[in-house]
Amino acid sequence: GVAQLRKLDGFVARRRENFAYLRERLESLADRLILPEPTPGSDPSWFGFPITVRSEAGISRDAVTASLEAAGVRTRLLFAGNLVRQPAYRGVEYRVAGGLDTADRIMNDTFWVGVYPGLDSNRLDYLASTIEAAVR
Repeated sequence: GVAQLRKLDGFVARRRENFAYLRERLESLADRLILPEPTPGSDPSWFGFPITVRSEAGISRDAVTASLEAAGVRTRLLFAGNLVRQPAYRGVEYRVAGGLDTADRIMNDTFWVGVYPGLDSNRLDYLASTIEAAVR
């Protein structure tokens, strides 16, 4: 662990660079995808690059992720999605303040790809072009 801590600053910088590259490269798809943005005033060390497929995109998240996976690009869903829709919450009392439309949207339409610091420019280009092809 100590050896990894010495590399932390480089890992964080590279994750930020990879995120910025994908954000800029995929901006042309903003009519089909909701792309992530940092909270104003923050400078996150991104774990991944979350993407939400817009309802008007004419393609589903599942179709996009299937296309990416078939091309060797690994995707993940956004963790558990809407937690109150999970089986563990059946029969459990809980309170919901407001609607859960956004949580449902994320559960149904969002996925993410990694911004691993070891991604080189060729892999980033492949990742971006594969996403572009899957969405167009």
